[in-house]
Amino acid sequence: MPRRTVAHLSGIDSNLARAIVSVTERSLARESKRPPVEIVDVSPGTSVLTVSASRVLREIPWLRPIEIDPGRFLLTVIPGTTIESLEGTIASLLDRLTEADDDRERRILIELGNTIRTLRESDTLRTMELSLVCVPAWNVGRP
Repeated sequence: MPRRTVAHLSGIDSNLARAIVSVTERSLARESKRPPVEIVDVSPGTSVLTVSASRVLREIPWLRPIEIDPGRFLLTVIPGTTIESLEGTIASLLDRLTEADDDRERRILIELGNTIRTLRESDTLRTMELSLVCVPAWNVGRP
Protein backbone atom coordinates (compact mmCIF):
# COMPACT_ATOMS: atom_id res chain seq x y z
CA MET A 1 0.00 0.00 0.00
CA PRO A 2 1.40 3.44 -0.84
CA ARG A 3 2.86 5.38 2.10
CA ARG A 4 0.62 8.34 1.36
CA THR A 5 -2.44 6.09 1.65
CA VAL A 6 -1.20 4.54 4.90
CA ALA A 7 -0.56 8.00 6.31
CA HIS A 8 -4.05 9.17 5.34
CA LEU A 9 -5.68 6.04 6.79
CA SER A 10 -3.64 6.41 10.00
CA GLY A 11 -5.14 9.88 10.39
CA ILE A 12 -8.60 8.33 10.32
CA ASP A 13 -7.83 5.54 12.80
CA SER A 14 -4.57 4.21 14.23
CA ASN A 15 -5.85 0.70 13.47
CA LEU A 16 -5.47 0.41 9.69
CA ALA A 17 -8.12 -2.31 9.40
CA ARG A 18 -10.71 -0.09 11.10
CA ALA A 19 -9.64 2.88 8.97
CA ILE A 20 -10.09 0.85 5.77
CA VAL A 21 -13.52 -0.32 6.91
CA SER A 22 -14.50 3.26 7.79
CA VAL A 23 -13.41 4.67 4.43
CA THR A 24 -15.06 1.81 2.56
CA GLU A 25 -18.35 2.19 4.43
CA ARG A 26 -18.43 5.94 3.74
CA SER A 27 -17.70 5.35 0.08
CA LEU A 28 -20.39 2.69 -0.23
CA ALA A 29 -22.94 4.89 1.55
CA ARG A 30 -22.16 7.79 -0.80
CA GLU A 31 -22.40 5.52 -3.86
CA SER A 32 -25.71 4.01 -2.71
CA LYS A 33 -27.27 7.51 -2.73
CA ARG A 34 -26.39 8.05 -6.39
CA PRO A 35 -28.70 6.76 -9.09
CA PRO A 36 -27.37 3.64 -10.85
CA VAL A 37 -27.32 5.51 -14.18
CA GLU A 38 -26.60 9.20 -14.65
CA ILE A 39 -26.47 11.45 -17.68
CA VAL A 40 -23.68 13.95 -17.07
CA ASP A 41 -23.28 17.12 -19.15
CA VAL A 42 -19.71 17.50 -20.41
CA SER A 43 -20.16 20.42 -22.83
CA PRO A 44 -23.07 22.29 -24.41
CA GLY A 45 -25.18 19.73 -26.25
CA THR A 46 -23.02 16.78 -25.18
CA SER A 47 -23.53 14.45 -22.26
CA VAL A 48 -22.16 11.08 -21.25
CA LEU A 49 -23.91 8.13 -19.69
CA THR A 50 -22.30 6.87 -16.49
CA VAL A 51 -23.18 3.77 -14.49
CA SER A 52 -22.42 2.35 -11.09
CA ALA A 53 -19.91 -0.47 -10.81
CA SER A 54 -21.50 -3.67 -12.09
CA ARG A 55 -20.22 -7.25 -12.03
CA VAL A 56 -22.76 -8.28 -14.65
CA LEU A 57 -21.81 -5.55 -17.13
CA ARG A 58 -18.15 -6.57 -16.82
CA GLU A 59 -19.12 -10.01 -18.12
CA ILE A 60 -20.02 -8.59 -21.57
CA PRO A 61 -16.87 -9.37 -23.59
CA TRP A 62 -17.15 -6.40 -25.99
CA LEU A 63 -17.98 -3.82 -23.33
CA ARG A 64 -15.22 -2.09 -21.37
CA PRO A 65 -16.19 0.01 -18.34
CA ILE A 66 -13.77 2.88 -17.68
CA GLU A 67 -13.75 4.22 -14.12
CA ILE A 68 -13.97 8.01 -14.19
CA ASP A 69 -14.80 8.57 -10.53
CA PRO A 70 -14.78 6.09 -7.64
CA GLY A 71 -17.64 3.71 -8.42
CA ARG A 72 -18.71 5.53 -11.63
CA PHE A 73 -17.98 4.21 -15.09
CA LEU A 74 -18.22 5.18 -18.74
CA LEU A 75 -19.20 2.26 -20.93
CA THR A 76 -17.05 1.78 -24.00
CA VAL A 77 -17.68 -0.79 -26.70
CA ILE A 78 -15.55 -2.14 -29.49
CA PRO A 79 -15.99 -0.28 -32.79
CA GLY A 80 -18.96 -1.43 -34.83
CA THR A 81 -21.08 -2.38 -31.81
CA THR A 82 -24.59 -1.00 -32.18
CA ILE A 83 -26.71 0.58 -29.49
CA GLU A 84 -29.39 -2.01 -30.31
CA SER A 85 -26.97 -4.86 -29.56
CA LEU A 86 -26.12 -3.31 -26.18
CA GLU A 87 -29.81 -2.86 -25.45
CA GLY A 88 -30.53 -6.48 -26.43
CA THR A 89 -27.64 -7.81 -24.36
CA ILE A 90 -28.87 -5.91 -21.31
CA ALA A 91 -32.36 -7.39 -21.80
CA SER A 92 -30.87 -10.90 -22.10
CA LEU A 93 -28.81 -10.42 -18.96
CA LEU A 94 -31.93 -9.30 -17.08
CA ASP A 95 -33.79 -12.40 -18.26
CA ARG A 96 -30.99 -14.63 -16.95
CA LEU A 97 -30.75 -13.07 -13.49
CA THR A 98 -32.06 -15.35 -10.78
CA GLU A 99 -33.69 -14.58 -7.45
CA ALA A 100 -30.31 -15.17 -5.83
CA ASP A 101 -28.69 -12.41 -7.89
CA ASP A 102 -28.00 -9.07 -6.34
CA ASP A 103 -30.92 -6.60 -6.43
CA ARG A 104 -28.38 -3.84 -7.00
CA GLU A 105 -27.21 -5.49 -10.24
CA ARG A 106 -30.84 -5.86 -11.33
CA ARG A 107 -31.52 -2.15 -10.66
CA ILE A 108 -28.44 -1.11 -12.67
CA LEU A 109 -29.47 -3.25 -15.66
CA ILE A 110 -33.10 -2.10 -15.55
CA GLU A 111 -32.16 1.58 -15.29
CA LEU A 112 -29.49 1.31 -17.99
CA GLY A 113 -31.82 -0.55 -20.35
CA ASN A 114 -34.63 1.96 -19.79
CA THR A 115 -32.29 4.93 -20.26
CA ILE A 116 -30.81 3.56 -23.48
CA ARG A 117 -34.26 2.72 -24.87
CA THR A 118 -35.66 6.16 -24.00
CA LEU A 119 -32.70 7.98 -25.56
CA ARG A 120 -32.72 5.74 -28.66
CA GLU A 121 -36.47 6.15 -29.19
CA SER A 122 -36.19 9.93 -28.84
CA ASP A 123 -33.34 9.87 -31.36
CA THR A 124 -31.01 11.65 -28.94
CA LEU A 125 -28.52 8.83 -28.39
CA ARG A 126 -25.30 8.93 -30.38
CA THR A 127 -22.07 7.09 -30.02
CA MET A 128 -18.85 9.06 -30.07
CA GLU A 129 -15.25 8.06 -30.37
CA LEU A 130 -13.06 8.50 -27.31
CA SER A 131 -9.31 8.45 -27.60
CA LEU A 132 -7.40 7.00 -24.69
CA VAL A 133 -3.68 7.41 -24.40
CA CYS A 134 -1.58 4.90 -22.50
CA VAL A 135 1.08 6.71 -20.51
CA PRO A 136 3.73 4.73 -18.61
CA ALA A 137 3.29 5.22 -14.86
CA TRP A 138 6.84 6.55 -14.49
CA ASN A 139 6.00 9.43 -16.83
CA VAL A 140 2.82 10.64 -15.13
CA GLY A 141 3.17 14.21 -13.90
CA ARG A 142 6.45 14.82 -15.71
CA PRO A 143 6.88 17.27 -18.59
